[in-house]
Amino acid sequence: GKRTAVFPHRLQRFNATGLGISGNGRWLALAGRFEEGSSTRSKIWLVRSDGSGMRQLTDGEGADEMPAISADGKRVAFVRTLHDETPSGRKPELYTVPTAGGEAVRLTENTVEDVNPVFSPDGRSIAFGEVNGHRRGSVQAIGTDGSGQRTVTSAGLEYPDPDYSPSGRSLVFVGQVPGAHPYENALFTVRASGSGRTLLSRRFEDPGLPQWTVGR
Repeated sequence: GKRTAVFPHRLQRFNATGLGISGNGRWLALAGRFEEGSSTRSKIWLVRSDGSGMRQLTDGEGADEMPAISADGKRVAFVRTLHDETPSGRKPELYTVPTAGGEAVRLTENTVEDVNPVFSPDGRSIAFGEVNGHRRGSVQAIGTDGSGQRTVTSAGLEYPDPDYSPSGRSLVFVGQVPGAHPYENALFTVRASGSGRTLLSRRFEDPGLPQWTVGR
């Protein structure tokens, strides 16, 4: 098909680092690093799929990355990294912001890395990966109001990169193969409740960012 440049370099040394697509395909949420004066910033931008209507959605301190748009197109979940006094010096936390604009709301407050959020199809919860200082990963779920965070399943020594099935009943994620080499990873599915964990395939040497096929 025809390729369309929807986000040309309109900012000095702009570099897109993450992408979220609305359910109807009309809007894109982009994380982009760009130069502002003598510093480099990373913020979330919205643009229509035809390249029009570009606007900056987030502002303030920290680096904003990994955007995901809710199915109704009203909210964007993203990760904001602030530098702090933790051993790694980094503190990625989960936030949401209305696509209409406004203040970002923090959903998590901890000392681990919260990454790769994705909205459930009904918009009531967000699944994301959580990784501690020992690189032990897990799939987490939290209400879109920041309540009821829970562990869905462990992922071993890996960033799980979860994605909801279209029905919202299951998640696909990357995890460590039990009893295998520490860095032998594979794709798994698990019910949103945390039960029914299933190994899908061990064919991939380094799987990452799995996505569920629409209609399954």
